Order: sequence, then C-alpha cells, then structure tokens
Amino acid sequence: MTELFSKQIKFMEMLCQLIMFANLKSTAKKKYVFTGADLYRDPDYNKAINGHPRSLHTMRLACDLNLFIITHENGVEKIRQCTKADEYRIFGEYWECLGGSWGGRFGDDPETEEIEGWDACHFSLSYLGMK
Repeated sequence: MTELFSKQIKFMEMLCQLIMFANLKSTAKKKYVFTGADLYRDPDYNKAINGHPRSLHTMRLACDLNLFIITHENGVEKIRQCTKADEYRIFGEYWECLGGSWGGRFGDDPETEEIEGWDACHFSLSYLGMK
C-alpha cells in the first residue's frame, strides 16, 4: 500500500468522524449538517481555476464542506448556511484534534480570539508539506 493511498483512507475515516461529531453536537432544536462542495478536483480543472499547483484536492486529501444549521421554531423548519469562519470553529478545532489541517487557520491571526481564516470550509490531511 502506498503512503498516498494510506493517507486517502485515513482522510475518509476522519471525514466520517467529523460528520459523526456534528451529529453529536446537534440537538432536537439545532442540527448541524454538512454537504460536500469540493472533494476531488481534476488536475486540469484545478489549473483552469488557478488552484494551487500541488492542491491536496487533486490527491483526494482535501474537501470543502458546506455547513448548515437546521432549526425548528413553531413547527417551521429553517435552514441556514454558515458562511463565517467562526461558525465552523468547533468543527475545525475538532478536525485539528484528529490530525488534520483546517482552512480557518489560513491567514488567521493567532494573537486574536476571532477566527479570520479565509477558507473555513476547507478540511485536509497534510501530505508532502501541503495543507
């Protein structure tokens, strides 16, 4: 088994753990759910969109996940997509505890409490020095 293949397996297992963690953090009144946005990126497409030449998306070691919060008030279901890095924070920090890299840290100022990272929906597993 190659190192890349082993990492890909570990990455998918970590994604499963992240989704289960979101389920554990959910309550009857507030549910966290993810949808996939960008799991695999064809190298030609990556080049066309000016993606990083060594993007982990092209190696199946990175995924962008859309986070939604589903609430119920007075019998009405409301679904809201999270767009701020701070809304992803609990999941990004959990991902880091699993050994992954979280895009909410990309460009973040570690001197502040706020998460200012510019790619909070990005979850990856480091490989060949890439995050």
